[in-house]
Amino acid sequence: MRVSSPCWDCRAFVLGFGLIVLIRGIDPAAAPLPVAVGEKFLDFGLLATLDRSSSLPPESMWFAGEPITYHYGGHLLTSLLSSLTGTSPAFAYNLGLAGFYATLVTAAYGLAGSIAATYRVHERFAAGLAAFFVGLAGNLDTAVRVLAWLLPDAVTSRFVDAVGADRSLTAWYPRQFSYWDASRVVPIDPTDPETREAATEFPLFGWLNGDLHAHMMSQPFLLLAAGILLAASGTCRRCSD
Repeated sequence: MRVSSPCWDCRAFVLGFGLIVLIRGIDPAAAPLPVAVGEKFLDFGLLATLDRSSSLPPESMWFAGEPITYHYGGHLLTSLLSSLTGTSPAFAYNLGLAGFYATLVTAAYGLAGSIAATYRVHERFAAGLAAFFVGLAGNLDTAVRVLAWLLPDAVTSRFVDAVGADRSLTAWYPRQFSYWDASRVVPIDPTDPETREAATEFPLFGWLNGDLHAHMMSQPFLLLAAGILLAASGTCRRCSD
């Protein structure tokens, strides 16, 4: 099994890291509700608690003397790196976000390149597509909104009905754009007109929202497991030959 060039892997990491640093640099706050939507305040609290702790499990930030009863493995990795580099949690939080995102993009890039090599497909093309679809692409909600806005009025209603979108999209304008809309597109109960939408979040949404949360930090490890399985399958094939 061949792997993509380390030089290109490094570029994928740097681009991913730089993108999130740029986004978080515009709005770096980890504020509680209702100032900010999400779980940033909890995540920053876990990171700060680990930074203060001298043993594991760390003490709960809500109940003094009691241990944390929550997922904190990813926060622990961020805390270890911040301690090793002497970085304050105030800065380590957003740098941790950038680091996990860059790791995810790089893992997708390298894994797809390795799979492409086994099938004699262009490695960089496959790796780039994987990095795009894992790290940047979401569902088609925003694309449908933009297309409905661009189409002539006589066609818009028919287009919206054809794709099964809500009729309210016919009156949508770009100034109404919100990244949150694409994370809630599937109704919980399609037969109930008053139903709420289920959470249909995609990787980039979490980083745009700024949550240093377990379901985001676990994603690079999922691709790591896939890479190990790919390497193991290649080893088994060579042994059988």
